[in-house]
Amino acid sequence: MVDAALITALAVGLRRGEVMALRWSDIDFKTNALKVRQSVSTPHGKPVFNTGKTVNAAREIPMTSSLLAMLEQVKAAQEHERKHAGDSWVNTGAVFSTKLGEYVHPDNLNRALKGLLDWSNPNAAKKQPKKRKTTAKARTRKRPLDERPILEKRLFGVPVPARAALEATLRAIEPIQSISPHDLRHTAGTLMLRRGMPVEVVSKILGHADIAITYRVYRHVLESEKRAAIVDLFEVPLPVRAVQIAAMN
Repeated sequence: MVDAALITALAVGLRRGEVMALRWSDIDFKTNALKVRQSVSTPHGKPVFNTGKTVNAAREIPMTSSLLAMLEQVKAAQEHERKHAGDSWVNTGAVFSTKLGEYVHPDNLNRALKGLLDWSNPNAAKKQPKKRKTTAKARTRKRPLDERPILEKRLFGVPVPARAALEATLRAIEPIQSISPHDLRHTAGTLMLRRGMPVEVVSKILGHADIAITYRVYRHVLESEKRAAIVDLFEVPLPVRAVQIAAMN
């Protein structure tokens, strides 16, 4: 569930508190729209909900087909967990919930992102902590996936013929630097602008208080896009004689 929350945050540039506070009533599968209506924080270890960080925090964002399909899978998986939990299920309506339906602590988003970064780093397997001594009974027990070495987790569920190709791909790229969930929001904004989305639209999607904030945060992106879009009106140089005649006329 938390991995899906990371994808959602990246897809539409949500803040950490916004994505973890999403309810199914905020997702409109008919109009393909995602409504941001609240945010969650944990100042004293308990979830506290509020209406958002800025005056424009409440907003409606169109969903892409890929995001829509993923959320439909999340809903189906959650329904399975609800039936399994029975009377223990807590009907919060949270999109990204625990196995009992409760809201997930926002810090879990940071942990999930760190786990993903470790998974993508081929050198992370060398940094495993020393193994603790365990009893014979514990050694024979099958360890949960989250307790296994990173290399073992990376290959879990991957077909054997594809494992070598996966390892080769990961070693061919630079390890992703340490980032936070808020960096995913900046990545989303940058990608939107680089793909030609008007800055006014990006500002509304990100829920900035006003467009000046968007300009200030993404000034470097806007400047690079402006340079890339400049058109050379004299890309094919005119002959000197033609220029002289044009000037005389």
